[in-house]
Amino acid sequence: MRIEHKAVVVAVLVAAGMVAAAPAQDQALPIREMLDAFDQAFFSSCTVRLRATLPATAFDLSQGLIDADVVMSADGAEQALFVERHEIANPVFNANEIRRTNDQGENYEVSLEKRSFVLLARDAWSRRADFQTLSITPQSSLAGISVSRPLVEVRPVRHPDAANLFYRYVLQLGRGYSGLLSEVTAVEEQPDGTVRVEGRGTLFSPHVGAWELIVDLTQGCLVTSASFKQDDGAEKSLIGGEDGAEIVGTELPILSKGTFHLAPDYPITVEVQEYTRSASPTLIADVRQAVGSPGGNFTLLDFSNVDGAGAPLVVKGRKAE
Repeated sequence: MRIEHKAVVVAVLVAAGMVAAAPAQDQALPIREMLDAFDQAFFSSCTVRLRATLPATAFDLSQGLIDADVVMSADGAEQALFVERHEIANPVFNANEIRRTNDQGENYEVSLEKRSFVLLARDAWSRRADFQTLSITPQSSLAGISVSRPLVEVRPVRHPDAANLFYRYVLQLGRGYSGLLSEVTAVEEQPDGTVRVEGRGTLFSPHVGAWELIVDLTQGCLVTSASFKQDDGAEKSLIGGEDGAEIVGTELPILSKGTFHLAPDYPITVEVQEYTRSASPTLIADVRQAVGSPGGNFTLLDFSNVDGAGAPLVVKGRKAE
């Protein structure tokens, strides 16, 4: 059954206390506004601890998948994320890459982002990445690890690159889609009671494409699966709950696990370890400190201060504390 876009009832919002009760004839809101209302409520006060599995490094996918510990918290004013990746259990000597990057010997060097800090604040969206360089012998054993200076990037609010680094761990939970969906073009009720939403929007780039969401209105507009296809691209980005995924939480529930195929060969799977409807001031402060005052030697790319060619201000050195 096709549902007129303006005819999606707002009763679920009233039940959740998101909006005041209104006369029956006024109880209609576009589904996009409903998604936005529940996203705002979710990010107003929450902390989620996750175990993630993702490619060890985007620089060399032959290194396989690794686990990472992820914690996200939001208080309505700021959203903070911290990721710490585990060690590569079985490093791979990649002969195809040895000529491009090596340590002046026979060993192969590959860069790994060990820790990530992301802060989405009202004045800027920032991230810090702490890198390691692994030296791998031709026998695929680890010869050594060196630590690179932290990289800090400061970007304007809502910049897609910063959004990517944060929401790649959150969309699998069924939240955060309203900022990516600019227009809803169709809503269709499914036999299981969910609704299929078609729309237009973006996914971590300026390029527009088609979104398709499956939304469970009975669980606070929870997005249980989604796909995005860029207009000029052949491949879809797929996001959805894993087999056996459950609903976690009664107030503003989330999915217990899911996978985001950021690219066909770049899956990011998350599984909820803990979910609370309260922010973590300690985590938010720690992430703010990490991106705002890195200390020691660091490299800063300030995309809020670009030259005529669009290149960011680059600062290398030691920041006074």
